[in-house]
Amino acid sequence: MTKLSNDHSQKLTELATAVNLKRKHSRLASNLDKECKSLIAELEAIAKDGKNTLQNGDFVVTFKNHTGGGYEVKKWKRYGIDKITSV
Repeated sequence: MTKLSNDHSQKLTELATAVNLKRKHSRLASNLDKECKSLIAELEAIAKDGKNTLQNGDFVVTFKNHTGGGYEVKKWKRYGIDKITSV
């Protein structure tokens, strides 16, 4: 094993800390993404019945149909959140 200088040792410590922090945030983001998807799935049906808008005292959320694809990519459609506005 190569002996590192103090400067390189410090940089290695910074790298290890940054990578661990990145992994932690990645796990948290993944968990939040799963939670958001399940909440959206629950609220989509209500939004379709309510003219694509949901509102409570704090937020207004509008839903819309998203489409994409075309010449080289298979066409796709999905219904999802368009805008989130705080009141």
